[in-house]
Amino acid sequence: MNDIYLRGETSNPNLAAVENNLNNFIENINCLRETYGYSEGMLNQQFQTACKQYEDFISLLETTEQGDSYVIPADKLKAFNKVHKRKERAKMAFFLIPPSYIVSLVSIFDSFYAGLVRCVYMLKPDMLQESGKTFCYRDLKELDSIKEVKK
Repeated sequence: MNDIYLRGETSNPNLAAVENNLNNFIENINCLRETYGYSEGMLNQQFQTACKQYEDFISLLETTEQGDSYVIPADKLKAFNKVHKRKERAKMAFFLIPPSYIVSLVSIFDSFYAGLVRCVYMLKPDMLQESGKTFCYRDLKELDSIKEVKK
């Protein structure tokens, strides 16, 4: 192909779509990478704060004769449950939040791959005819043109 590149732009709109798809993919990956550290720091801060509040609450309670358990007065039970749940939720967040970044990475890659396939079909439309893909009426009824079907 004899496409001319000037300042990061191409004269072929199909190749520009490939470039845009790749740039979006890279930006999304960088966004996740940059926010992960911040997220990890916030999770740690949340956990430390919740642990401190829990420890402060426990330090005000009387211990049993054995010294390994605490007596929680009935009037303080609701407050105890609140700080205990906060600490446990902050601890659980360490197991819940980081895997969501993996799910996001997979989703970003899936979107990139779908965009890349779309770009390939725009560059080589004859490949679409050879794909053998069939559509049901319900798939097509909401589309307005053959261009939308191709997309």
